[in-house]
Amino acid sequence: MLLFSLLTALLLLTSPLQTATSQDRISFIFSEETRVDNAILTLEDGSQWRMMQTAEALGSLEAGSEIPVVLLGSRGSQSALVYALGTEIPVTRLSGEPVFAEGFRTMLLYADPETRRLHLADGTVRRITNADADLNFRSDRITEIIITRDRRHAIDLTTGTRYAVSPPVR
Repeated sequence: MLLFSLLTALLLLTSPLQTATSQDRISFIFSEETRVDNAILTLEDGSQWRMMQTAEALGSLEAGSEIPVVLLGSRGSQSALVYALGTEIPVTRLSGEPVFAEGFRTMLLYADPETRRLHLADGTVRRITNADADLNFRSDRITEIIITRDRRHAIDLTTGTRYAVSPPVR
């Protein structure tokens, strides 16, 4: 048992999950209908951002396509990171005054489809409360989650899906 505990501790200290064992405060924009034209993203708040690199996943979209994105940045900043279609893309602001929300970034350790519970790296367990939501989490990758400041929603950074969630159940 002692050996198992030591190995578990070593794994946590050396794994990428180490950075997500607590909640990291972040500023973000969740835009469900972001317009994509060439290398320009236009968010629902009207702000425009230029992708600093061509993302293969976004390159295959037709001009004018709309996709959900999550932008991580801060007020007044000219650069940020966009998460769209499973890709992380650096962007720079071209125009507009983006409206950032506050939240917490953590990792999803396990999603139980039967109980609709999300087990998070910050030690909390939350239940997805919108019954018609598809649980789209895959076990073959690390899923980063944003919990909104009011703690009523979880946003999957990989898919751009927002889920209504309960307060922590434990």
